[in-house]
Amino acid sequence: MKKTIFFAAVALTVTACNKSNEFHQTYVQDSYKVIFADQTLDSVQYVTTETHSLTSNASWCRVDNSYQTSINEYIKAHQGIYKLSAGLAFEPNTTGALRTAAVTINAGEYSASSMIIQLCNLELARPQVVLSPDLSADSVSTLFLNGISDTDSIMFRTNFPWTLTVPENSPITLEQTNGLAGFHTIRFSYDQNPLSQARKMEIRLTSATGSEEDSNITTIIPLIQATKPTSNSD
Repeated sequence: MKKTIFFAAVALTVTACNKSNEFHQTYVQDSYKVIFADQTLDSVQYVTTETHSLTSNASWCRVDNSYQTSINEYIKAHQGIYKLSAGLAFEPNTTGALRTAAVTINAGEYSASSMIIQLCNLELARPQVVLSPDLSADSVSTLFLNGISDTDSIMFRTNFPWTLTVPENSPITLEQTNGLAGFHTIRFSYDQNPLSQARKMEIRLTSATGSEEDSNITTIIPLIQATKPTSNSD
């Protein structure tokens, strides 16, 4: 009977002995891996003593099995424990919701799986993208601003050319509004809050993942500016 192992917070090890007292082991290094919405490449690390194959249960997550034949022949000849890595290719997530896939190592009567979690948001370092405790959704944390006229910054990484926009008549002025793939820190200035209450603002980050506008991915960065400063004369 085939044995399937489901992973929780840490990777588990599968071991068994056959009639010849041979040692068998198959497990993944990561029980789950988180990738961002416009990410297209990554890898999964695993250990096995068996000839094996890797499969994905989602069409947007593909496994590169081109090297498997030579690795399996080497394992057959040497019967050792091998730490291996398989390449993964992803389609950008334009669905607007988090999605998951399972990458499974099929090694004889043993199998082990790693869950791939693709977020619906782009990669942000300031403010950050937050994954819910049950791993079912992701959101962008709010960046809080002073009530006075001041400057601040956002930090992000994209895998495609990007643009930044703000709504019409926004009190925010961006230092840079477009660029190429990579990690960026973009400063912006904003006006003093004239209101007696905090106000909400936003910056939109778009990664140009396709030739059509509806195939691009946009993450909204929420901002809240504190109330205007008070003085003794107020």
